[in-house]
Order: sequence, then structure tokens, then C-alpha cells
Amino acid sequence: MTKLNIDLLNADESTARAHILDSIYETELQLDTDSTAGEKAPEPVDLRQLQRELRPSELLLEYVLDNPHSFALALTHNTVHRYTLPSKDELEQAATQYRSEIVKQKTDLDLAQQLFNGLLGSIPEVKEKAALIVVPDGKLHLLPFAALADNGQYILSSHQVPFSPRFTNRPNSFHAWNPATRVAVGRCLAMLRMFPKEYA
Repeated sequence: MTKLNIDLLNADESTARAHILDSIYETELQLDTDSTAGEKAPEPVDLRQLQRELRPSELLLEYVLDNPHSFALALTHNTVHRYTLPSKDELEQAATQYRSEIVKQKTDLDLAQQLFNGLLGSIPEVKEKAALIVVPDGKLHLLPFAALADNGQYILSSHQVPFSPRFTNRPNSFHAWNPATRVAVGRCLAMLRMFPKEYA
């Protein structure tokens, strides 16, 4: 998935960009289908177990889009925080517009900065970690996070951005990226909703 994002940034023609974006989406769907075929529904993983599987350099970000506010769950190997983000309507409109600009082979650093501010700018762990593991929601599935920009620099130049439409933990193979379920992170988010003060 990272290679597709790099190809997207390097593509010179709008047709090629559109093809790469379609490939990203189809790859996500295929991964999801392949990983769940013939498998039992996985059990939710404990929050602390999930954190133990994260490397010190990694930040897991799961987004939940909603109105009037969206949310991001930020997990590291030893911390978990919830952040309030702009509304679903605002984020999806900007994401759709930015994707359109990329397809048209246009550069819009102002919009790339706007999306960075809305999705990553309020999360201090982003500056502390080298790898951002993104679990998107809604139309963010079609947004190349690596192409967001801060101060004129694409995120790809400073971070690794593995991209998973779903997230799971498998014994001894957490980084194998089997995207069968986001139940583990979803359960963490449910905990944050029930006990917001404990994870503020």
C-alpha cells in the first residue's frame, strides 16, 4: 500500500493517478475479502495486549467520522488518547476535493495543510513517532495520508505510513497486516467513549 502511495505522488498523468487511486481502493477491498474468507470472527484483543504489539516508533491512529465532531484514537506502546477533530462533513469534503486535485495532477499544498491540520495537527504523538499506522473511516479510505503536508513538506518525507482499512492482532505476527477486523481498536474506542476521563 505504501508503494501505491509513492507511485501516486510520482505519477505524471491524471489518467495514471486515477488508475493508482482505483488500485489502492481495490487492493484494500481484496485484502479485506481474502483475510476473512473461511475464517471465524476474531476475538477482540485486550487494549494492553494491543499496545505490547506496537513498536516504540509506531503510532496507531483510528478515525471515527461523525457530526458535529469526529474523533481519533491514538495508540502507542505505552499511551492511549482520544482527540476531537472537525466534523465528518468538513473532513470528507476536504478529502474528496484533495483526491480530485491529485487525479487532475494538481498540487494544492494549502488543502494538504488543511487536511493535515484537521486529521493530524492536533495529535502531538505524530511528531514523536516515525511510523503512522492509519485506520481510516468513511471517505478517508480514499485519502492518501502520505500526501498530506505540513509546512510545505509531504508526510511521506518524514514518516512511514502503512495504511490498513482494518486492523487486527495475530499471535507473533502483528505486523503481517491481516486486515480482517478493526474489532480490537473498535473496542478500545468504545472504552474511550465509556470512560473518557481515564483516557483524556
